[in-house]
Amino acid sequence: MKRTKLITALLALLLLCGCLPLFSACAERVGVAKVSGKRVEVDIEDYSVVFAEDFGKTQTLTEQSHALNARIASATGKLLTCTSDAKTRSKPTDPEILLGLTDRAESREVHDAIKGDGFAIRVEGNKIVIVGTSQLLTLQAMSFFAEHFLGNAQEGGVLSLPERVKADRLDMVLLADSEGNTPVFVYDAGLSTEYNTEPVYVHHGQDYPYTALEEVENAITTATGSKQNKGASKVQMTSDEAEAAEREFTMGIVKRETSTACLRELEGNEYGFFVRDGQFVMTAWNDAALFDGNQVLLGLLKDATVQTETGKAIFFPEGFKLTGISNPDWVTDFPKPEGEGILLTNTLDTNDNSLQYYYTGEGVGPASYEAYCQKLADAGYALLTDNEIEESLFRTYVAKDKSHSLYVAYNAFAHQGEYDYSWKYEKCFRIVSSPADSVTLPDSTLLDPNQTYKRKTVSAITTMEILDNAAGMCYIITLEDGRFVVFDGGGINYNVEGAGDEHTKLWNLLRARNEQITALPTSSSNPVHIAAWVITHSHWDHYHAFTNLLSGYGPSGELRMDYLIGNFPSESAIWPVSEDGILLMGRDYNIASFQSKVTGGFKYIKVHAGQKLYLANLEIEVLTTYDDLNPYRIDAQNDTNTVLRFSMYTTNESGQRVGEPVTSLWAGDSNKRQSRHMCAMYGSYLQSDMVQMAHHGNIGCEKDFYTNAAATVLWFPIFVKHFDLFLSPAWTASYEVNKHAVTLPSTKYIYVSGTWDITLPFSAVTGQPDYDNIFDGMTGEKIAYDNKACFNSTERFQ
Repeated sequence: MKRTKLITALLALLLLCGCLPLFSACAERVGVAKVSGKRVEVDIEDYSVVFAEDFGKTQTLTEQSHALNARIASATGKLLTCTSDAKTRSKPTDPEILLGLTDRAESREVHDAIKGDGFAIRVEGNKIVIVGTSQLLTLQAMSFFAEHFLGNAQEGGVLSLPERVKADRLDMVLLADSEGNTPVFVYDAGLSTEYNTEPVYVHHGQDYPYTALEEVENAITTATGSKQNKGASKVQMTSDEAEAAEREFTMGIVKRETSTACLRELEGNEYGFFVRDGQFVMTAWNDAALFDGNQVLLGLLKDATVQTETGKAIFFPEGFKLTGISNPDWVTDFPKPEGEGILLTNTLDTNDNSLQYYYTGEGVGPASYEAYCQKLADAGYALLTDNEIEESLFRTYVAKDKSHSLYVAYNAFAHQGEYDYSWKYEKCFRIVSSPADSVTLPDSTLLDPNQTYKRKTVSAITTMEILDNAAGMCYIITLEDGRFVVFDGGGINYNVEGAGDEHTKLWNLLRARNEQITALPTSSSNPVHIAAWVITHSHWDHYHAFTNLLSGYGPSGELRMDYLIGNFPSESAIWPVSEDGILLMGRDYNIASFQSKVTGGFKYIKVHAGQKLYLANLEIEVLTTYDDLNPYRIDAQNDTNTVLRFSMYTTNESGQRVGEPVTSLWAGDSNKRQSRHMCAMYGSYLQSDMVQMAHHGNIGCEKDFYTNAAATVLWFPIFVKHFDLFLSPAWTASYEVNKHAVTLPSTKYIYVSGTWDITLPFSAVTGQPDYDNIFDGMTGEKIAYDNKACFNSTERFQ
C-alpha cells in the first residue's frame, strides 16, 4: 500500500500514553509516572527540538522526533527547528527541548537519576529534558509529554509544565527471544489467510491484517535470530475464535477484550500499538491505518531488541502506547452518532481522502438515524440530497463552513429475509466524510429533477460492436438534448485487425451519432458532447478506450465532456486482489490528468448509493458502490462496480414529461457479492425494463438479481461467439444463470454486442422503446433481427 502522503501523515502522528492527570500541589502518580505538583510556565517561542544522535540513525525514531515537533506546533502554533545533537551546536543558555540521551549535560543528569528501566521529564533552567533509559522508553516519555502537557497550551506558545516527571523500575515485557519464546499471534477469523490460483473472479490473496502478522513474525525472527529459523516450529497463529492464550499478540480488529479496549481509545483515522497487562496489541479501525502503524512497529522491533545472556530478545515496557494518524486529510471532526446500542464497527479508506464510518448495533434504526440527522442540522450542516428506497435512507450533508461533506446512509436490508444467503447483513449506518478539496459534489444543475433543455432528438441506446476475441463493454445513451452518456468504453481486441484501436472506433461511432442528430459535421462548433461518462469499475476492458479516447481526441476541441461518474477503490480496500490495473482510476492525480486532456475539462462526481442525478430527460439512481460491501472485504476485482439505474423520460413540446419512464439497470461486472447485497437491500424494487447482463454473462450476478429485475430487454456486452458459448450447457460457470435470465417470462428482446452497433430508439410520442426500428448507429441503416446478435427471446428460447 503506497501512502502518497506518508511524510505528512508521519508529521501528524499523535503520541499518546497513560491516563489523564489530576494535578495538585503535591506529587501525584499519573499512570506509571510520578508527577510533581510544582509547575513552570515555559514560553517556547525561541526553543528548538534536539534529539540524540542515535535517534538520527533510525528512521522510525527520527520520524517520531519530528512527529512530536509537529504535535507541539499543532498545540502552540509554533513550529520549532528539529535536528540531532550531532548537527547543532549550542550554548548552555540556548532554550532547547532535548529528546533522548543527547550530548547536553542536562540529558545525562536526568538520565542517570532514573532507577532501573524508566523515563523522566524535567525542566532544567531553559532546557526541557525528555529521556528514557532506552530509546523505547524515551518514546514513552515523549508520548507522556504529548498527551499530558500539550493539550492545555496557552495562547502565544506558553506551556504549563510540572517541574519533574519520573517513572522508575518499569516492568519490561518480553515479546520474543532467540529461544523461540513468542506470544500466540491472533487474527480475525473472517480473514483470508492463503493465496490460491483460482480464476480472477474469486478471492486470490491474503487479507492485509494476516499479511501484517507475517511481516511481524519475519521481523521478530530476523531481529532475534530465533531458532524458529533453524527448523523449529513456526510462530503459533490462530483466529480469534480460539480460546484466548495467556500471552497474545493481536493484529487488527479481533474479538479480544484487551484489543477492543485499545481500539476504542483510537479515532477513526488512527492506529495504535499497545502493551497492556502483558498482551501486545497492534490495531486500527481500517487496513490503511493498520498498514501505516505496522510499518512503524516493524521499525521499533529492531530498536526494542537487546542482547541478553542467552541471546537476543525484544522487550517493551508495560503500558507502552504509540498511536498515529494514518491520513491527516481524512475528516474526523464531525458529530458522530450516539446512543445505546450504536457502535463504531470499523472505518474504511474509500479513496479521494474519504473515510467511511460503519456503525452497527441494536440501537441502529430509522429513529436513531433521524436523531443523528437532526444533530447534524443543529450543528449547521446543510442537506444536499435526500432519498428513501425500501426502508433504507440516504442523505448528503455539507458542513456549515463547506470544508467537507458527509454522506449519511441507513441500510435497512428490508429484503434479506427473502433469501437464504450465507452472508448476513446487519442494519447499519454508513457515514462517508470527504474534504471539499478532494471531492466535487453534484452542482444544482445535476440535482434538479426539472431539467430545462431544447429537445433535439429522441432517446436511444447504442451498444458498440465487439469483435471476435474481444473483451469489454460499451454503451452510448442518447439524451433528448443531443448529448450522450457513455458507459465504460471497452478494452482491447485480441488477434483481430484493429487491435488496440478501439478508442478510434468509439470516437467514430460518437461522431456518427452526433452527425445523425445535428445533420452537421463534427467540429469544434458542433462537438461530440458527452454529458457524463460512467466508469462502472476500473478494469482494463472497461476503461481502456476511455483513457485512450481522451488522450487522442480530447485536445482537439471536437469533444466536450461535463462529468465523469464513478466511485473507485483505494489500494487498501482491494489489498487481496493483487491486480494493478483495477487501481488506475483510483490512483492519486490520475483523474486530474484525464481532466487536463479534454478542452474545458470535466468534473468527477464520486457517487454513493441512494443518490440521484439528472441530465436532460434522464434520471440516474445509484444503487450500490463497492464500499457498500463493508464489512465484507473485497473478494475479487469484480466486487468494485458502481451500479446505476437509468430512468429515461420523454417530454412534449411544452417540456412536460409524457408517460412512464423507461428504466435500464446497468450492473457492470457485478458478481455474487454485489448481487446479493442489492437483492437484500432492494428486492423487487430492482424491476426494470432493461438490464445489462453482469460481467458479460460470465460468472456475474445470480438468478435472484435477474428475477427481481424482470426485464423485457437483456443487453449482453459480449461478441456473438461467446454469447453462444455462454448459453451452452458446456459453459458450467454461468450457463444456468444465463438460461434463467433469457427464459424469464418477462424477457422479450436480447441484444448482443456483435455484428452491428445496434441502436434502439425510443418513440418521440410515447417515449417507449421502438423495437421495430433498431438501426446501426454507425451507418444509420435499419437492422433486421437475425437470431444471432439481436432477436426476440420468445422465438429462440421459449
